[in-house]
Amino acid sequence: MNLAAWCIKNTRTSLAIFLIVGLGGLLTFINIPKGEDPDFTIRKAIVITQFPGAAPQRVEELITDKLEEKIRELSDVKVVTSQSMTGLSIIAVELYDRVKKVEPVWQKLRNKITDASPSLPAGAGTPVVNDEFGDVFGMLIAVTGDGFTYRELKDAADTVRDQLLKIDGVGKVDRWGVQQERIFVDFSNSRMAAAGVSPFALAQVINRQNTIQPSGSTHTGPERIIIEPTGEFKGVKDIYNLAIRPPGAKNSVRLADVTTITRGFADPPSPLARYNGAPALILAVSMAEGGNITELGKRVSARLGELKADMYQGLELNTLVFQPEYVGTAITSFMVNLLESFAFVVLVILFFAGFRTGLIAGSLVPMAMLGCIGLMPYFDVGLQRISIASLIISLGILVDNGVVVSEAILVRLASGEERIKAVTGAVSELWMPLLAASLTTIFAFLPALADKGTQPNVSCNLCGFIETLRVEYLGAKLP
Repeated sequence: MNLAAWCIKNTRTSLAIFLIVGLGGLLTFINIPKGEDPDFTIRKAIVITQFPGAAPQRVEELITDKLEEKIRELSDVKVVTSQSMTGLSIIAVELYDRVKKVEPVWQKLRNKITDASPSLPAGAGTPVVNDEFGDVFGMLIAVTGDGFTYRELKDAADTVRDQLLKIDGVGKVDRWGVQQERIFVDFSNSRMAAAGVSPFALAQVINRQNTIQPSGSTHTGPERIIIEPTGEFKGVKDIYNLAIRPPGAKNSVRLADVTTITRGFADPPSPLARYNGAPALILAVSMAEGGNITELGKRVSARLGELKADMYQGLELNTLVFQPEYVGTAITSFMVNLLESFAFVVLVILFFAGFRTGLIAGSLVPMAMLGCIGLMPYFDVGLQRISIASLIISLGILVDNGVVVSEAILVRLASGEERIKAVTGAVSELWMPLLAASLTTIFAFLPALADKGTQPNVSCNLCGFIETLRVEYLGAKLP
């Protein structure tokens, strides 16, 4: 049966279907996941193992070869490449394109690495598997404070991080610019010799005092009580008052009497963060999978406003990057294009064809868009730059189809043909040519989708990451 004839004969059913499609598309548009870019699967990971002091050949023989042997036991691994450098082994693992769910494979990879760890030589570090190249941090927040110490900034950043993690839709909150704290015990040989304490004995005393050892348990009736030894360091003051007895001496001396104890941070420092030249800590917020970035942005902004009101005077939360603004701008631009297309089509057809024809032909554009948006969640497609660009491109096709069908109907009516026959005849005559023209345009864009060169260049990202590792661990750049 001709679709146009069926719609004319069943007007109420047709109107009900159109309203359902329009309302469903509108509700879906409000709740559909929104982001700047589509989610894509990265099938690459790297395994990093430190072996301080070892030459590249030794690293290759004792670390890289053993780990590669275990990694190649995974059937989903496509390519394994490695670099063995002085004191560092870096192995890149790539999976086959057929792997859709990479998390189980990465877990198997970690299990294999764990199985191979006992065979590594003493002195080698624990292998670290990094598979988080696909994390996108859409919001960056700088925590600064004029007159505050770094430790106070870190405490404030930790508090803000804990509060952000409670927000619905937040997937991860990373801290950038965090420095590792250290307790420095400085001494001079002359001072130690005068006290009769050797540096080796000093190190032994500190290690033994701060070692936590299991001390067993005791049963008291039906209860078992765990025995915990005391004496571990709970603060810098405990280190100051640590008693050291030189060999053969009757009296002990305080550690602070023969050394200088200071609290600071690791030297050389890890990468530092600054905001407008001032020391800062950066909180990087990523959205959970399938979330709505615009709604998440509103929740994060509201929570940051509440946190600012409770912070000490001088502490500030500065927004560096706020992806919801970019996404909101893109969606607003799309809506403007859609409304402009609808307005232009309706105005032009109203001017040349009349009110009823212009209204019916012009309604094709928003109804088709709403119908498409209503079906997008069933294909796991959200609103982002790629899907919005596709919808904008499709506007031209839809406008042409509506104008061509409307013109054919008007030509038939002008020739004296009955209204229903004119409508059904125009639809029967043009549906195949219009479908072929639409498919031609669709197929014209398929090469861009099928071309592997359009996929994210993870290899380049890995190369840059590997170079960063080498600079961090070895202080040299790749040739």
